[in-house]
Amino acid sequence: MSKISKKSFFNILKIAVFLFCFYIIGKNIFNEDKALEAIINFDYQYLIVIVFLSYILIFLQTRCIYNVILYTTDVKIKFTEWNQIFFNSQIFNMLITTSGFIYRAYKLKKFSMSLQNYININYFLAWFYLFFLLIFYSLEIYIFANSFTIYSYSPSYFLFLLTILIFTFPFFVLYIFPKNFKLGGSIIEWIYEKSLNILFFSKQSILNKKLLLMLVKFGLFSHFFQFLTMYLLIKALNYDVSLQFIIIFFVINSLFDQIPITPKNIGITEIAMAFVGMQGGLIFSQGLTIKLLLRIINALTILSVSLFFNIKNIK
Repeated sequence: MSKISKKSFFNILKIAVFLFCFYIIGKNIFNEDKALEAIINFDYQYLIVIVFLSYILIFLQTRCIYNVILYTTDVKIKFTEWNQIFFNSQIFNMLITTSGFIYRAYKLKKFSMSLQNYININYFLAWFYLFFLLIFYSLEIYIFANSFTIYSYSPSYFLFLLTILIFTFPFFVLYIFPKNFKLGGSIIEWIYEKSLNILFFSKQSILNKKLLLMLVKFGLFSHFFQFLTMYLLIKALNYDVSLQFIIIFFVINSLFDQIPITPKNIGITEIAMAFVGMQGGLIFSQGLTIKLLLRIINALTILSVSLFFNIKNIK
C-alpha cells in the first residue's frame, strides 16, 4: 500500500469512526425523553466556580509551556505575546485539527525558535504528562474505584503497566540505538537523527531538577482543578452518582483528552462517558451531557481569552 493510499485509508477510517459515533449518539438521544432535562435542571450556583476553574486551568497550561520554552531554549518572548499565539492556536485547532500546531510553529519562528526545538518541547510535554498523569489515574482507580473491573481485573494494573512502558520508552530507544548511525546521508538517516534528538531532549529535560519540579507542581495543580471541575459539574447537573463513578468519569475523560483518535476525540469521548454513566445508573444522554458541557465551557474560555489578548495587542 503506497504512502498516499495509507494516508487516505486512515483518513477514511477516522471519518467512518467519527460518523459511527454520531450515529450511536443520535440513535440513543432521540430514543430518550430526558435528553435536555439535565441542562434544564442545571444548578447555576456552581457555574461561577466551574468557569473560574476553567480559566485557571487554561492559564496553568499556557504558563507551563511558556516556562518550558524559557528553561530549554534561548527564545526571548513576552508572556503576553506567547499567550496571544497560544490561544489563537487553540482556536485554529477547534476549526482544523493540527492547524494550531502549525500556526504556533510559524509564529514562534519569528522569535528564533527552531522547528527542531518546537517539536522537542511538544513531544517532551506530551510524553511527560502522559506517564505522570497515568500514575495518578492508576492510583485513583485502585484506591477509590477498585471494584470497577474489566474482565475481573482492575484497570489500574493496565494503566500502571502502560505508565512504565511510556516512561522507559525514550531511555530504552536511546540505549539500544546508536546516536551516530550512518545510512549514507539518506532521508532515513535524517529522520533517524531527528527522532533520536527528540528523545535525547526528553531525557535531558527530565533530568533538569528545576524543570522537573516546575512540571510536577503544574501537573498536580492541573490534575486537582480538573477533577474539581468534573465533580462540581456533575453536582450542578444533579446526577446521583457515587464518588467512585465521578473518579471513573474523570479518568476516562482525561485519558481520551490525551490520546486522540479522531479530531479532539469528538464523538468517541462522548460515547465512552455515556456508557460509563449507564454503568453508574445514568441514562445515555446524561453521561453524554457531561462531556458536551465540558467542551462548551472550554471553547468559550479559549475564545474569550484569545479575544482579550488580541484586543490588548492591537491597543
